[in-house]
Amino acid sequence: SEDAIGAAVADCSIDSSCVDRLALSGCRLLQPCLVPAVDECTVNVTDCLGIRPGETCTGSCNVPFVGPEFNASCPADNTDPAYQVSWSSPPACDCPDPSPAPPGYAQ
Repeated sequence: SEDAIGAAVADCSIDSSCVDRLALSGCRLLQPCLVPAVDECTVNVTDCLGIRPGETCTGSCNVPFVGPEFNASCPADNTDPAYQVSWSSPPACDCPDPSPAPPGYAQ
């Protein structure tokens, strides 16, 4: 299946009532990655919600905050439902400098 990794292994057995039992094992379902908790007032990670294995997403700062966009990725072989995305760099959103700068304002 495209939603699983591993090699399927079939185990056939017969119980005490002579009923055959088939048990399959060896495959694990791929899982989407989670987004770590962020300040949703400052950071927009909507594009990263439910990101599937092998995908990347882009986050940004919410207005009026400023900062560079940042990328996150989910490993192609992720089977851990609690795994969090890996950031290319952590979100860094700051307040912009006022414009025009009030008297006495220093950067």
